[in-house]
Amino acid sequence: MIFFKFKSWENKIIFDGSHYIISIEEKQLFSDYLIRLSQQYNGEDNEDYILQKDFKDLSIETDLEIISDLSSFQINSRKLITLLFKKITNATKNSDLPMKVEEINALMAPIIKEIASLIDLPLQSNNDLELDDFLKLYGVKLEEKYETLIEKIIHYIDSLFELKKINCIVLYLAYEYLTDSEINELYKHCEYLEITTIIFEGKYDKRNSSEKVLIIDKDNCEIRIAF
Repeated sequence: MIFFKFKSWENKIIFDGSHYIISIEEKQLFSDYLIRLSQQYNGEDNEDYILQKDFKDLSIETDLEIISDLSSFQINSRKLITLLFKKITNATKNSDLPMKVEEINALMAPIIKEIASLIDLPLQSNNDLELDDFLKLYGVKLEEKYETLIEKIIHYIDSLFELKKINCIVLYLAYEYLTDSEINELYKHCEYLEITTIIFEGKYDKRNSSEKVLIIDKDNCEIRIAF
């Protein structure tokens, strides 16, 4: 069982098959809560949020993923590319690909020397490139094949699940970009992957039977609603 809470909240968000909406009605409070979560996610020194699984602490930085801006998030973010290259490198350790990379380095060394001889400028080069360097050189990245925003989000979550094995996905203001049916599609997909889902919203007045809602009102008081 997974639970999530801000350190000062009385209510723990316990995931029991439902999906959670955290509705923060006052704009400044909304901003403050999200800034604190983003800081912790980015590795800054705070422990405002608690994430646990089976009573063991999880890391906000590594076990949780945030999609903060659904209008412009990138599938091939720097973080995902780094994870992708790490997975590729690990997958090739017991193959002959590292040897082939060394062969390419050996072939390139005299070519670089010949290039240097053609111009009247001193040059230096790195003749010990690794697989990561070639992946970057050839622009290796995740395929981006989707037609709608919900397809993009699901593709991103699938990639994260494969590369990072996340436990929890957090979205900001998802109802501003997705229809009710698309939200339900997202929930079903996350349930299949056993990923818990939290959506931070402003004022929230919908009724979805698969959701539970924690409202933080303008006075920073908690109101818990289960539909």
